[in-house]
Amino acid sequence: MKQKETNTSVLIFDEEIGILIVKAKPDVDLKLEDAERDFKTGQELVNYKKTPVLSDSRELSYSCKEVRDFYAQPIIANHISAMAILIDSLPGRLLGNFFMKFNNPPYPVKVFNDETAAIEWLKKFLL
Repeated sequence: MKQKETNTSVLIFDEEIGILIVKAKPDVDLKLEDAERDFKTGQELVNYKKTPVLSDSRELSYSCKEVRDFYAQPIIANHISAMAILIDSLPGRLLGNFFMKFNNPPYPVKVFNDETAAIEWLKKFLL
């Protein structure tokens, strides 16, 4: 298991299951530069291989429009095979659903409140 930390997230790559887990630190207001740094750090952890991502957003306070636009870019689909967004609140679910509907990311995205179910779904997208 490999792990790195940024100002906003803890990133874990469990080579056994092949999924990158990005856990937001508590009370973070995610900005574009944070998302770019987290993305780069995640790519380093997975050796730039296309990988399913579990975005554990349960502690995240807010994600600005620029962050949602960043993760919806077509080029990101070269690196992310699917994304499960883990939430535990109504505002988090609304933000996840908003991302899926209005940003239309170029890879499968699904919102979960159960980590085990999210990981099982992501396993379908292992390359």
